[in-house]
Amino acid sequence: MRTLIATSLVTLLLGTTAGYAEDTQLYLEGNLGIGQTGDVSSDLSDQIDGWTGTAELDLEYDPALVLGGEFGFSNVNGSNFRAGLAVLFAELELDTLTITGEGTFEGERVEGSIEVDPKEFGVTFETDASLYLANVYYDFDSAVGIQPYVGAGIGMADIENTEDMELTLAGHAGFNLDLSDRTYIGVKGSVHWIGGPTDELGLEYDNFVFATAMTVFGVRF
Repeated sequence: MRTLIATSLVTLLLGTTAGYAEDTQLYLEGNLGIGQTGDVSSDLSDQIDGWTGTAELDLEYDPALVLGGEFGFSNVNGSNFRAGLAVLFAELELDTLTITGEGTFEGERVEGSIEVDPKEFGVTFETDASLYLANVYYDFDSAVGIQPYVGAGIGMADIENTEDMELTLAGHAGFNLDLSDRTYIGVKGSVHWIGGPTDELGLEYDNFVFATAMTVFGVRF
């Protein structure tokens, strides 16, 4: 499965850059920043034996350090478009876990909300997450060495303790500042929509968002 995904993303990138013009450049970027996971929730109503009613599990995560990189082509076919393959790594730490329910469990009435802070028990719930994306950007023209851009991406998210990789869609916006003809720095904001995973316990979660703010360090070849 992972080999098929990787092959598909490479094919997409090569297809985008096929027949590129002579002024097309390779680029390599390193990224460092922070990421924030939106609320992750699961409808427990159909997943608890003996339960009748409504129940929901909500997980909130702390901000996470994010490392990443991207390799691609700029000035594709002599245009303002560029395309790249990117990877992001983050370690997500659970902040609070809340269970809210109203119904009966094995004949007993249950109603209310329970919030658990793992830190109160000296326990950390850390989850490694990796995102693999094929991105396409449009670089706006600029005469002052600052180049704003927007972009979109598609790929997969590999989240620890889940059963499979999940489809991921992304939107990007940012700007780069030239330091020389071949080097640049920049700022990039991204929002990633990640398909709801199923964990190793069989709990199915809703789709959620992972937003990042990154510093970019780039080199053109």
